[in-house]
Amino acid sequence: MQLQFAKAGDSTFPNTYSTYTECFNKVLNSDKKGANADANAEKDATKKKLEAFIKGNGLAILENFEKKYDCAGFCEKPLFYATRPYTERPSSECIKPIFASFGKIAGLVSIVAVISFLANFCGFCGSFALCAGMSKEDDDK
Repeated sequence: MQLQFAKAGDSTFPNTYSTYTECFNKVLNSDKKGANADANAEKDATKKKLEAFIKGNGLAILENFEKKYDCAGFCEKPLFYATRPYTERPSSECIKPIFASFGKIAGLVSIVAVISFLANFCGFCGSFALCAGMSKEDDDK
């Protein structure tokens, strides 16, 4: 389906949508067979994968990323957001801000890992006395 811009209430296009999500739910996700009823199997498989992604909270994930990081898409900057009005244009893809936020978390995880290593290493060194056995004292002579 081609993206077409029209004014709200235009007689040529009686239904207009402000977001991709709204269009998907009202048009693309419907059970109606349109002019493309003879679509090939590859397009049908792609549509089924997209429907599975959206039904499996895919749009909720995208909406969260769009709100939290003010971005859209992952590999390339898309033309429009998935859950915001199409008149808003994304400024960047989401992969860079996500990696930046993981960098903050990774610093905390590394500190915890170093502290855990030191505690375990001290326990390892302290356990040598238990495993090596005690020397016998010569008190009986």
